[in-house]
Amino acid sequence: MKWFITGLLLALSLLATSVPTTTQAAEVTQFTGGILSADFSGLDPSDSTACMSNSVSFYALDGTSGPGKGDTIAWISLAIARYNTCTNETLVEAYGFSRLDGASVEVTKHLDTASLQGTVNVTDVFTGETFPVTLDVRWTGVGNTTYIRQRTQIQKPGFTLNSTGSMAVRSAAATGTVMAPWGNATPAPAYSAQMRWISNSTLTLDN
Repeated sequence: MKWFITGLLLALSLLATSVPTTTQAAEVTQFTGGILSADFSGLDPSDSTACMSNSVSFYALDGTSGPGKGDTIAWISLAIARYNTCTNETLVEAYGFSRLDGASVEVTKHLDTASLQGTVNVTDVFTGETFPVTLDVRWTGVGNTTYIRQRTQIQKPGFTLNSTGSMAVRSAAATGTVMAPWGNATPAPAYSAQMRWISNSTLTLDN
């Protein structure tokens, strides 16, 4: 259940940004596509002091939205941090949420493999500095695929989102590079990773 809600709500929140909220009539859209997630954490092996540690977490979505064949959409939400474990100090804590324009996102429908190559700009909460993070990550499915069908409702001031759809979820092994200004932030494999495939999820927005 948690897998479904996490993935579906991400898709719906992205779709909702393109749905007008001024009309009184219900707006309906559909989404089909993949969602990739990965969480990395560990010491930086290039640091001679053995004090520097990185963590990276992100969701990436790629699919089609709208009636008929729909429009192709690709988005990413990413968090990256760098710590000095010797002084217990957070040096960087940055977040980014944007379209993946010009990126390469591939998810096989049966969730055997997936890949993501692209760049997202993130902003450090301490300094306000914005910098690019470039990803080149690959997923390989591990274990069985779970299939879920669910209804979800999100109520917010001024509108209600109702959704139905089905999702396939599979755990994965994820490896690759996430390049920040200080170097590769993901030298070790992800400690948690998943691939999801959402089929014909329908979003209805009532004002």
